[in-house]
Amino acid sequence: MVNIFEPAETINYNFVSGVYAACSLIFVILLIAHQYTDQVEGFYIVFAPFVPCLLWSLVVRKNWLAKQAEAVKETKKD
Repeated sequence: MVNIFEPAETINYNFVSGVYAACSLIFVILLIAHQYTDQVEGFYIVFAPFVPCLLWSLVVRKNWLAKQAEAVKETKKD
């Protein structure tokens, strides 16, 4: 079984987390605007999936950074 929290070698999770954070911010802005105006009614729902994706990417990013730190520690040891 594949661990969904295991980082891939070729992906920069700083970038992934940043994009998900930006889209989550758009979600919050549109959600707040939805409360005050009818012009953006329901637009926020398009960006709703980015919130759980942001949480996932932060966990994977933490694992990715730990893996990188371990690799650096191994190279310094040699």
